[in-house]
Amino acid sequence: MELIACNFEFFPQGSKVTELLRPLLDGCVKIRFPYSIGERNSNQFTSHFDSKLQANLLASGGQLTQLSLPKAIFKECDFSFSFREKVVVVEGN
Repeated sequence: MELIACNFEFFPQGSKVTELLRPLLDGCVKIRFPYSIGERNSNQFTSHFDSKLQANLLASGGQLTQLSLPKAIFKECDFSFSFREKVVVVEGN
């Protein structure tokens, strides 16, 4: 099965992040991504939105980058990219 993400909005509006990322998300008109609902794990929803969003952001001008975190921080992010000399970290739920 497949879903489509579109009409991306920023909150709060008018922020510096909005100004920076608007050109990238304007290039992401429709992001199609597969999903499934598993019978195990309380019918958990699983999607591949992160990889499709990453591909669209890179196609719109972002550059894939590796984020170097201190060893004391064990958290991982979904992906990171650079755009207009800024590094953006993407972490979904």
